[in-house]
Amino acid sequence: LFLIWRQSESKVFAKNITLTFFLLISAGLLAYGIYSLKTANLAGDGLRLSITPTSPYAGERPEEGETGVASRLEYMKAALQLISERPLAGAGLGSFGQEYLRIQTDPRFYSADPHNLYLRMAAELGLIGGLLFIIFIAAAVIPRGLVLLKKGSDDLFTGALFSGAVGLLLHYGLDIDFTFPAHIILLFNLLALLTRDEKLEKEPAGANLKTNT
Repeated sequence: LFLIWRQSESKVFAKNITLTFFLLISAGLLAYGIYSLKTANLAGDGLRLSITPTSPYAGERPEEGETGVASRLEYMKAALQLISERPLAGAGLGSFGQEYLRIQTDPRFYSADPHNLYLRMAAELGLIGGLLFIIFIAAAVIPRGLVLLKKGSDDLFTGALFSGAVGLLLHYGLDIDFTFPAHIILLFNLLALLTRDEKLEKEPAGANLKTNT
């Protein structure tokens, strides 16, 4: 973030973005810390199951030595089943956890999220809703990526934003990050910055007004 601030043409803009990232990261760490303390306290009191509504995967009971791959495959398979049942309309936004209880086949695993954002959107909003979400993401990310490739640009700020957005989107295909508000805010901040109009940033204030008059 320091390098972005140093090399950006708009120092005030980059400074504000750096501050935004710092606040988001701090908020995320604070949220995880509070949740960990609550989990530890409840577990110590023998109330582990009571935190299931606040934890997307509190019901997981893997066998010793078993990795998270088995559970992820189980959740993704369930998402595909929900898609096949209601391919157009979906089961409803935020309904995966409840629907999973209905079709659950392995009592060792429970999650309110299929660990894949794109399957979740398709399962809850239908194939149409899932496709619209992917088109929205692609329309925000791909054009900026093509610009960076064509220019061979040394724009460190835009390159960092693009890399961060792509990294998040790839990870959302394998985990439950999008269930946390901090991740949603972070992703849409990145997309907003990627789609910003650079010409407006470089023009001095009132330039358009003078031209029109």
